Amino acid sequence: MYLKKTSISLLIFIVFSFCQSQNNNIIEEKLKECVNEVVNVANGDLESSDKNPFDFYDFVLEIEQKMLGSKMLKESNKHSYLNLFRSIQSETIDFNKEYTDIINMTEDKGFDFNLYYINEGIFNQCPYKVSVDTKDNQGKLIYRQGSILNRMMEQGYDNEVLLSDLMEVTNEKEFDKIIYRAPIILLVMINLDNKYNPAVKEREELKKGRTFLRKDKR
Repeated sequence: MYLKKTSISLLIFIVFSFCQSQNNNIIEEKLKECVNEVVNVANGDLESSDKNPFDFYDFVLEIEQKMLGSKMLKESNKHSYLNLFRSIQSETIDFNKEYTDIINMTEDKGFDFNLYYINEGIFNQCPYKVSVDTKDNQGKLIYRQGSILNRMMEQGYDNEVLLSDLMEVTNEKEFDKIIYRAPIILLVMINLDNKYNPAVKEREELKKGRTFLRKDKR
């Protein structure tokens, strides 16, 4: 009798775990579909463009491999990424060559990661859209990631506290999946661009000392 109850409990656990895994996969696939749609719509009118549609997640994997190959990223884990963000902020470490290589890769794809539409889609709209009504673990994780990324859009992509928070919400097992590393890799690209792109520095200089006209209060 005891053995029979144990067998039934084990069967229920296996079925529940399988269903949970299936739900997780569905949510992750929905996130991928949403992000790829955002990226390729932003790529322009594909009928008149010489750039082909591409998979965003495959592309950022290529970026990651480039970073690993150049040794700017030691490993594809959370600790190495946190160290990389700190290195980018350091004045004594030069990633200019690696930045140029990454920019060449984005231009080959026609991928402009400075577009607000792209960042809003990847960091905010897509995570919210696929996770807002879910109660499973992956849905909650995607929602938490999106919430932190949304705050980074407001407070700065180099915000050390929020970068740490972003790593904390994802365990190493989840971080092994490219779907959860992809926003991190995009953040690396944005932080490199903020440091080495002359146009970014020019925009920041133009902001200094600027005054804005205000309408008189009625």
